[in-house]
Amino acid sequence: MDDYLTKPISERQLAQVVLKWTGLALRNQGPERTSENSAGNNELPVLDHEEGLRLAAGKADLAADMLAMLLASLEADREAIRAACENRDQNALIERVHRLHGATRYCGVPQLRAACQRSETLLKQGDPKAVAALEELERAINRLAAQAKISA
Repeated sequence: MDDYLTKPISERQLAQVVLKWTGLALRNQGPERTSENSAGNNELPVLDHEEGLRLAAGKADLAADMLAMLLASLEADREAIRAACENRDQNALIERVHRLHGATRYCGVPQLRAACQRSETLLKQGDPKAVAALEELERAINRLAAQAKISA
């Protein structure tokens, strides 16, 4: 692979590169729903296998692998986020939440994805509501870990 992408990138540019290297044609999934109310995140499913399959272009093995990779790194992500909070390291905190948010974009985990998005946005804005958003993010991580154990 010899291509590289720089931020910001348009959906069209990304779709062209993905098509070139994988042969997968990405469809426009429509705008994401965001919730200003963290309680609204609880209404989203913790784990959505159909969404995961759709995000993996209908490839069940890929969807399972992507979810497994997310779950395998979940505890390390939680600990890194906690450590960054305790150390008041804003840059590390934003970086780790951004990394986790990116991973959620490839898996059927709507609740965790929404919690990551809200946390990342509020952290970048320096909004005091980020503290509550990070608490909700930790609860979303806990719910996903518990759901994954039940589903296993």
